[in-house]
Amino acid sequence: MKNTLARFLSYFGYTVILFIITYRGFKYEYLIADQTSEDYGTITFYKQMVFFLIFTIVLGVLFALPSLAKKIMRQGKWNFDWVQFLSVGIPSIIVAAAPLIHFSSISIGGLLSPLVLPGYGRFISAIAGIAFGFNMLICIKKVNR
Repeated sequence: MKNTLARFLSYFGYTVILFIITYRGFKYEYLIADQTSEDYGTITFYKQMVFFLIFTIVLGVLFALPSLAKKIMRQGKWNFDWVQFLSVGIPSIIVAAAPLIHFSSISIGGLLSPLVLPGYGRFISAIAGIAFGFNMLICIKKVNR
């Protein structure tokens, strides 16, 4: 009973902390967006896109931390699953960075343009950034040898 209550409180506390970090991060991102709309500056526009990319990746890492904590407690040798990282990580970071790539001087023939559509592009980029951050820690494994 005591162990169950401790687990519940730790998961609940972690969830509350994640909600607070998510709320504050998106609030800061909207402040940057307001600054961009006031001065029409491309520097603040890129600042907003870079912050959004980094923030979503950090959120994904935070979501995967409980899994990493469980792995730390296990016996075994550390291993990194390169196949999973490359097959999930590379496409997800490209999709997450699509708005930044699209509006930068890097040209890849408009291949990523559909991912930057108003309304959907931001959502897709957020999900991809979270997936990339989550995948970074999930690929770290402990193998019994």
